[in-house]
Amino acid sequence: MAIPAPIQRRQAARRRARAAAGGLGPSVYQEPYRAGSRNRHLSRWQPSNVSADSAIGVGNDLLAARIRDLERNDPLGKAAQRKMVLRSVGTGIDIKSAVTRDGEPWEEHNREVDRLFERYIRRQADVRGKRSLYQMQRVVIGELEGPGEALILRCYDPDPQRLVPICYQLLEGEQLDAMKSAPATDTTPEIVRGVELDAFQRPLAYWLFDGHPWGVNPLRSAVSKRYDASRVIHLYEWTRPSQTRGVTPYTATIPTSNDLDWFITSVLKSAHIQTLFTVALHRASGQQGTGLGFGETTDAAGGAIAWDLPTIERLGSGILADLGQYDKIETIGPKHPGPSFEPFVKLLLLILAAGRGLSYVGLTGDYSQTNYSSAMAAGNDDYEVIKVVQQDFCYDFADEVHRDFVASAAAAGLLTHCTAKQFQSDPEYWLASTFHPPGRGMVDEERESASSLLRIFSGQSTFRDELARRGLDWRDVFAQLEREWRDLRDRGVDVNLQMLTFALARAANRPLEGTAA
Repeated sequence: MAIPAPIQRRQAARRRARAAAGGLGPSVYQEPYRAGSRNRHLSRWQPSNVSADSAIGVGNDLLAARIRDLERNDPLGKAAQRKMVLRSVGTGIDIKSAVTRDGEPWEEHNREVDRLFERYIRRQADVRGKRSLYQMQRVVIGELEGPGEALILRCYDPDPQRLVPICYQLLEGEQLDAMKSAPATDTTPEIVRGVELDAFQRPLAYWLFDGHPWGVNPLRSAVSKRYDASRVIHLYEWTRPSQTRGVTPYTATIPTSNDLDWFITSVLKSAHIQTLFTVALHRASGQQGTGLGFGETTDAAGGAIAWDLPTIERLGSGILADLGQYDKIETIGPKHPGPSFEPFVKLLLLILAAGRGLSYVGLTGDYSQTNYSSAMAAGNDDYEVIKVVQQDFCYDFADEVHRDFVASAAAAGLLTHCTAKQFQSDPEYWLASTFHPPGRGMVDEERESASSLLRIFSGQSTFRDELARRGLDWRDVFAQLEREWRDLRDRGVDVNLQMLTFALARAANRPLEGTAA
């Protein structure tokens, strides 16, 4: 009897598997990685293994459109982006000059640079002269948290009203010509989705549209133009070596967000229908014992009462009257939302928060079932994510702006202690700077302030680090304290610092509200 072809193929596959496993029998052999097997449970999961740029290129325009739609129309999507912007940048990331002389901060030079830079960032950093650098920072972070990439174009405006000619124009990621791609040849470099690259994958130029491709003036975006890479600051989250363009960090959460919106909308529609109060009025037919009615019951004498088919009654502003002795009312309406509504919504919110690396509390702001310890733990987890965003942003954008300004100020002769020739001799020395991102909020100010002092006086931290956690510059704080204490002494006001420190130490051991001492 001939063996059917399918059975022969299965037997051959088993023999090959045993041979690959070193002769082990079928009862012993299994795949080295079960996730790489092709069994029936995983047969429908066959993703393509492509480069980062190839993956981003497929449907990225639709991804960007969907995330912008969520920011416009979905309350949770808008809140998630807004929270990341406020926590990462808030009122702005300060950049201060940190040039040293003989191993100590050169206060006179640093104060001069900081004073000029503060004037510059108020309006002059924007090419249009309308927005401050802090507003530009928030927009850039918003773009990174939205479509996933931001473009800043260096511009040069010789207007004598400006301190320095360099300024910046913010562009949207869609203005980078994604259709501009070409392989490298002997005479031309490689172009990947609008980015021109050298042999080491370093950007040489960017092909940009003057206007938005879907703007009100489409002629401005008819043909892209080549801009040298030295003029473009291209920001995106770099997650793979083969990545040249950015993608929204919410790629894994967009489907879940859509499911949540669909679910809540369905429940709201059901609840809306429920508000349309409808009753079914069952009237007794008066025919006893026929068994032909809608349902049966008995009267006081024990006789059967038959019911007519129910009729729908529309209720106005009055009351329902004219009910017979055996008539009854049945309320019709769905019971939504049910008891499983809140747990299911919370599960989806947990998935959304995890997709962005945030805690449930950090995404939703729901502290209803949170105590002090869990709120602090959630805040610490969120802060780890925020620190990475802040660090990349400071080095890739904020530092670039500050370096451009110092170089331009030295070339323009605005700095007393740094001429253009001195700057050219050692640029990195004059470009030293420090960043001051917005500080973290405090859940319990007394406890956390006391904990800061405890870390300082036990040698585990410094005033600089503790003040930086609050978004403050220790030099500014100490200078202001010096002025205030001097003024207090001049006015004859005595403040006992030891008593203040003792009060804070007691606050550190104060039990939380609602707990035993």
